[in-house]
Amino acid sequence: MDLGLKGKTAIIGGASMGIGYGIARTLVTEGAHIVITARREAGLTKAAEALRAEAANAGSARPSSLA
Repeated sequence: MDLGLKGKTAIIGGASMGIGYGIARTLVTEGAHIVITARREAGLTKAAEALRAEAANAGSARPSSLA
């Protein structure tokens, strides 16, 4: 699905799990640059690693665009 988000930037709160993670995953596979936040650093780190892998598999984002 093409939502027309390629190259757009989004900030997602609560992105380490659940709905926030799902939104981040969808946006990154659509080619958006994302900034993710969460309360716990460990969960955030794990989510960022998984999202980097998603981006690489989708070919939609550079790893540096996920911080």
